[in-house]
Amino acid sequence: MAASLLFCLTAARGDDVCGSAAERAAASGWFELYKSAWEHRDASAATALFAKDAEYSGDPFDAPLRGEEQIRRYWDEVASGQRTVGAVGYQLLSAQASTALVRWRAVFVRVAPGQRVELEGIAQYSLNREGKCTHFFEWWNRKPS
Repeated sequence: MAASLLFCLTAARGDDVCGSAAERAAASGWFELYKSAWEHRDASAATALFAKDAEYSGDPFDAPLRGEEQIRRYWDEVASGQRTVGAVGYQLLSAQASTALVRWRAVFVRVAPGQRVELEGIAQYSLNREGKCTHFFEWWNRKPS
């Protein structure tokens, strides 16, 4: 799968996105719900997007979060630690089989100390037949302030 995603990314030009229309719709639909949960700081909505035994990795150097309870705790921290989450933007780069790749950008204010934060990252996620995420891996950078 990784090789086909890499080929897909190198073969794509302009607005082309790899994958069938149904794969692209499923991938975009899921990320739209993820983005809405983040923008509304809704930990329940975010957690509901993941399978009960999902794996969530926000840092390649840390062990991934595993399961509903750990993902919920993470999203509770996100919801309480951020305010004024601006529109989260994204570009679907690939959607093949059950795996999607997006480039995203978000701006928000940290509750303490009131600092504006701008992030840009890449997320790779896999969906099961029920449309729940089973694996979520992201890498992001923060714009220097």
